[in-house]
Amino acid sequence: MAMGDSRQLDSTRNRGAVARAAAMLHSLDILIMWLLTAVVGLIFACMMVAVFVAVIFREAFGLPFPWFADVSRYSLIWLVFLGSAVLARRGEHICIDLLHKALPPLGRRLVNITVCIVGIVLSSYFAFLGTRFTVLAFQQGQTSASTYLPAWIGYLAIPLGLGLMALAYLLYLVEVLLPGNHRFRLLGGTFGR
Repeated sequence: MAMGDSRQLDSTRNRGAVARAAAMLHSLDILIMWLLTAVVGLIFACMMVAVFVAVIFREAFGLPFPWFADVSRYSLIWLVFLGSAVLARRGEHICIDLLHKALPPLGRRLVNITVCIVGIVLSSYFAFLGTRFTVLAFQQGQTSASTYLPAWIGYLAIPLGLGLMALAYLLYLVEVLLPGNHRFRLLGGTFGR
């Protein structure tokens, strides 16, 4: 076998490995997004039922249940942070893309890489701070004032949601850096296009 043939064979193997890795990441991405979207939908439904039942019991029967307020408050916190991770992955966060659209392809690619790196760093940092805050609330036994639900349940949404957002930016960075033929697409949205 000639030297050129062995290089061509290595190049073919590398492309196959990149394609398999991209396919595996794509499958993992779809699974995580499906689960996350289902959880966000379930939390939203629970929050709506809790608010509806609380209003009915308070207005129709004069029976206020304070735990409905805590359940809806915690649900809203979880919706915000898990929903932010979904939006980050879909590229649907609010952005001003006038400059981005005016750049040549290489400039857009560099901006996308920069945005991904900044997103990963900031999301990871705030997830770290959220983890410290959650652990502190757990160690101190903090609870809500009216129902004594553990406060760490609500706080846990912060590191989990921001950690998933960092993962979303990481997956998008992989998309940007992979060669065009093996790039898997965003699950909606138009960020970076």
